Amino acid sequence: MQVILLERVEKLGAMGEVVRVKDGFARNFLLPKGKALRATQANRERFERDREALEARNAEQRRRAQRAYLKLNRAAFRAVEPGGFLATSSCTSQISPEAFQRLVAEAAQAAGVRAQLVAERGQPLDHPVPASFPEGRYLKFLVYRVLPG
Repeated sequence: MQVILLERVEKLGAMGEVVRVKDGFARNFLLPKGKALRATQANRERFERDREALEARNAEQRRRAQRAYLKLNRAAFRAVEPGGFLATSSCTSQISPEAFQRLVAEAAQAAGVRAQLVAERGQPLDHPVPASFPEGRYLKFLVYRVLPG
């Protein structure tokens, strides 16, 4: 079945792309979750008419995710004693690896601690990222050391 994506879908495509998926995946996941529309002419016109609202909705979801990661990591930094380590990760394509690292650094500052990034990991070899879909770089793992005073 061909569908129009209403948001980025990991390993599938970006908002607005028309992609072919298995019928069951469309019927059981993409369509009922509001992530896609069947790629009919009427739905293509509907998508173009609603594009701005969809982009705004996706931007709001990204802002909510960033606020949640900031709050979670700020609380985690407050719980780590100086000399201790904080391991944090994210598996959403809504936040890039660079944005996630900036967000965690901001959380450390908001928690009133000095932190040092000691390890950073991302996609393993069994999760290749297509050159045409950089948002597919969705796995992020960071380890920070909390420094004294």
